[in-house]
Amino acid sequence: MTEITLYLDITRLLVGTIILFYASYTDLKTRTASNLLWVIMAVIAVILLIIQYLTTGFENYYYLLFIVIMIALFYLMFQLGLLFGGADAKALMAIAILVPIQPNIYNFPIAETLLPFSFVIFFSSLILFLAIPIGLFFYNLTKKTFKIPHSFLGYRMKIQKARKKHVLT
Repeated sequence: MTEITLYLDITRLLVGTIILFYASYTDLKTRTASNLLWVIMAVIAVILLIIQYLTTGFENYYYLLFIVIMIALFYLMFQLGLLFGGADAKALMAIAILVPIQPNIYNFPIAETLLPFSFVIFFSSLILFLAIPIGLFFYNLTKKTFKIPHSFLGYRMKIQKARKKHVLT
């Protein structure tokens, strides 16, 4: 690994982290994430890819093909209703451009994958997403408000509190 590749990977990590944290913050506050965030991430990602191409090149150019494949896949999933939020789909598309190749920052991650890194990120997020119903189940079990299937989908809240939150009533 060259020094420039390390700096590019660190930059990708920082850009992705900052933009995703800010998007999460605005989503919690306003229930929206600006499209400008994903455009900024994608533009920076393209610039980083160009810098990498001009300085060190790519070991496997077929990973770049997966940028288009992953964007098409996420778009299709959004159109079919498998990705519920437009911001989710746009974030995954921008991530596909930002990290098509597995980063290597001081030999982390330890195991390498043959899959495009955006695909790894997507499946990792699915696994984490599946943990939510399990967490809700145990939360409801401790509160003794267990009822199937409701205990896997949410938790009880007073109607006055619910009206102040971003929930369906």
